[in-house]
Amino acid sequence: WRVPQPPLVLSHALGDRVFDLQFTANAQTLFTGYGSGALRRWDLSGLPRGTLRPAQAEDAGFAVQALALMPNDQVVVGGRFNRLVIWDWAQDRMLPFPYLSGGGDQDYITGLATASQQPHRLAISDNQGRISLWDLRTCLTSGTPTETCRPISTWADGHGGESVRAIALTESGCALVSGGADGQVKLWAIQADGSLANERRLGKSRQAIDTVDVILKDQRLLVVSGGSDRRVNLYTAPIPNTCQF
Repeated sequence: WRVPQPPLVLSHALGDRVFDLQFTANAQTLFTGYGSGALRRWDLSGLPRGTLRPAQAEDAGFAVQALALMPNDQVVVGGRFNRLVIWDWAQDRMLPFPYLSGGGDQDYITGLATASQQPHRLAISDNQGRISLWDLRTCLTSGTPTETCRPISTWADGHGGESVRAIALTESGCALVSGGADGQVKLWAIQADGSLANERRLGKSRQAIDTVDVILKDQRLLVVSGGSDRRVNLYTAPIPNTCQF
């Protein structure tokens, strides 16, 4: 018989919505992003109990929608007004990151994704229907974004111009999955240089897709999606040629 342990409670402002959170690979650190623009870093080492206060706090300056972890103690932050910044939490500084275009108060970066085996590869989606792929090696000099930073490839016709609500990359970055307000779940094959090879539709729902994920298992791609219809769908697909190294 085991006595249940009380849950760990993260102390933050009630009513401030959490739009994204990311664990580091060792699960010792958690990052959270909020609608108020707040960013928090939580130290989970030592299995803390009770109420935990953030180890570090920052303000992005815009409503945060998505986070993605980068090497060298940096976090990509995206959200309202099509704004992107890099939170260099170790150096306690915020670095502006260039995007395709600015935006109004209804324009959002909706998704950020990186590939664990190619951490320099960054995918970005927005509610204007665009998906773009970036090579951070060409964008960052000494950890700072350069003015010449440009995406490797960009496409805006995958979801009929409607919001791309979620994206995910395979660990090697050879394929990307997207889910949109149009209800489609799509698989995109990515060349080694980051350019788009081809696409295929995996499924179509009557309501918007809000989240997706993808893994490679037993020589197949497994893709899961969840949407506004409150259903979770699992798809299998052949491994794209771009993933057959």
